[in-house]
Amino acid sequence: MTAAQNRFDDHLAPLRVHVLFHPASRLGRELALHLFDLLSGPSTDWGPRIPVRFGSSIDGKPVKPMPLDSERSLVIVLVDARMARRATAADRDVADSWTQLIEDLLETYPPGVSTACSVLPVALEGVALAMSERLADRSFVRLDVKDRRHLEFHVAISCLRLMQGRTASESGDVDSLPPCDVELFVSHAKRDLPREEWRGPVAALLAAHSSLPLEAWYDSSDIPVGARFADEIEKAVRRASAVIVVLTDSYSSREWCRREVLAAKAAGRPIVVVDAIESQVVRLFPYVGNAPTVRWRAALAATTDRADAWSPEVWEAEDASTVMLVTLVEALRYQHELSRLRRSAESSDVILGTHPEAVTIAATPAQIIRVLYPDPPLGREEVDRVTTARPGLELVTPLERLARGEPGKGSDSIAVSLSGAPDADRYGGSDLHLATMAHDLALYLLLSGHRLLYGGVLGHGAVGPSGCAPGDAVNYVGRLMELVERHSPLARDLGRSLQPVENWLAWPLYEELTEDQRNKYQGNRMTLTQVPPPDDLNVEDQFAVDESGRYPDDVPRWRYNRARGLTKMRFDSTAAASARVAMGGKLNGYVGLLPGVAEEALITLQANKPLYLLGGFGGATRAVIDILHGEDRPEFTSPWCEHHVNGWRELRDEYHHAAFPMLTPEQVAKEITSRGATGFATALANGLSEQENEELKVTTDARQAVELILRGLQVVERGEQ
Repeated sequence: MTAAQNRFDDHLAPLRVHVLFHPASRLGRELALHLFDLLSGPSTDWGPRIPVRFGSSIDGKPVKPMPLDSERSLVIVLVDARMARRATAADRDVADSWTQLIEDLLETYPPGVSTACSVLPVALEGVALAMSERLADRSFVRLDVKDRRHLEFHVAISCLRLMQGRTASESGDVDSLPPCDVELFVSHAKRDLPREEWRGPVAALLAAHSSLPLEAWYDSSDIPVGARFADEIEKAVRRASAVIVVLTDSYSSREWCRREVLAAKAAGRPIVVVDAIESQVVRLFPYVGNAPTVRWRAALAATTDRADAWSPEVWEAEDASTVMLVTLVEALRYQHELSRLRRSAESSDVILGTHPEAVTIAATPAQIIRVLYPDPPLGREEVDRVTTARPGLELVTPLERLARGEPGKGSDSIAVSLSGAPDADRYGGSDLHLATMAHDLALYLLLSGHRLLYGGVLGHGAVGPSGCAPGDAVNYVGRLMELVERHSPLARDLGRSLQPVENWLAWPLYEELTEDQRNKYQGNRMTLTQVPPPDDLNVEDQFAVDESGRYPDDVPRWRYNRARGLTKMRFDSTAAASARVAMGGKLNGYVGLLPGVAEEALITLQANKPLYLLGGFGGATRAVIDILHGEDRPEFTSPWCEHHVNGWRELRDEYHHAAFPMLTPEQVAKEITSRGATGFATALANGLSEQENEELKVTTDARQAVELILRGLQVVERGEQ
């Protein structure tokens, strides 16, 4: 790798969206998760992949100041009745805190002024407008009288404006969609213009466009008098932010439609296909594919015998709105990917914001030797065909670059400490954030040639009386199985073979697996490593399994047995691994005397093996980081554990009864603090500097995290630490 390729974190993220809402607001959280789905996602999904961070909060109050850690930021504040409530003194205190934050943000980043950060206050309910007299004269995006689609358009256009170096909104009415330098090219057959029986997709799209602050090129009337059709169409396609292809029964048979698609593909423009085929197409134009496609439902409904069961106007309006939103999001994805890819490009590279095709490659200048394009990569069979026009041309994505690196000889096994973080909202995250980052983190490590060791359990119910602990709604064993199975073909295309994840299970957890669960360990996706109980435990005939095949959860002695078994598994897996990566982690609802992620981190510190701590989304990992820095964490005190961890006191008493040595939470915190006193980098022995460990501590970008981890492992292997 070149220096440019190997330094992912030289610059801030091009754009980050912050979504703020009251942590107890069901409506706010639901909408925030929807925006996350719209804008973000795993690296192997086709979408904008714009980082979305939720607002941090403690006891209902927003954490200030907000970390605007990107080149451009869009802050969306979702205000509902819960945020504005003033029924009690505590409610008023919370409402005042939110009011002050909104006021400070709007004063610091006034609408129409800042190109680095823009603020969108959103009223989810009418009462939000009466939140405070100080905000009475402020304009809000009005979801109390408009539907969710209005906010989706607002967010997409605001993000596009920020990527263009403009402010997200104008200084006037925030609720009005601001104008945007986005021009859409609508490619369609003239035969598909409005007909008497129904308007059709072209007319419906133009009607939807007229309600949005966008430009559109869609008709020969847009060509100046005396100009050449071919030249003007070529210009219009090349300057378009996105091309909408209205694919009907007639489209593929029209010469100018085919020309427009070829021009768009040659120029590498983003395309959205509207599938409005009513009957059949004799020959589908082959270059229409390789693009997001939206089904025009009205075309299907129009051909049914139940014409009285549907409203053409309603269906077409809904379809047209969906197409316009998908197109705006695709234009945003394109701009964002170009910005990200430029950071790792060399002067001789060509950057594409779309997947390459033969027609695109044929238009590449002869002196170009490499093309960078967004993940996920094309399949090897497709690459071989695409590059036929330019033998020797290299097509590469960020994932491919990562996979092409040589794995270290002494660090092929990496233990992963991972579970849900109940305090993720304090750090601007959620279960969805953690799961998305964990997906990419695991995939990147596997693609870099490493084996992963993970000590989770199939089925949360197998982990004790409390079942699924707060913040632990995701079963990561199942997720890892699916990841290896789903992405093994991708790895083969990249010249890699994903190693099966090693699932390390402590006694008696592996004895409690059902036949169906054991059957899931098949193929090359995951293997099972059964760790027997400690030698000093006399486990024969102490208790029998119940009718569900489980040993008793509510008996202190058996909780002691489980805790001892888990600790042994953590020691054994640490001994087998070359390094450990920790992220998230329960802070209550765990089985042993310590949170599992924290115990694994402590064992790794004691073994003086490389430890990589990712605390961006909180959890036990963040607690360990804080303690290493000398900060107090109440979760590592006996009184807190007695009050918050079900059965903890009885378990401690059982350790005393068995006369087995144990560390109290206070002793654990003291040991971790003493190790941190030597310096963060020294304590972790992970090959990273103090500054790099600080970056790793707060990053929420999996690729940045993996590049730091791989860099640290290389330093450790070379013995340079």
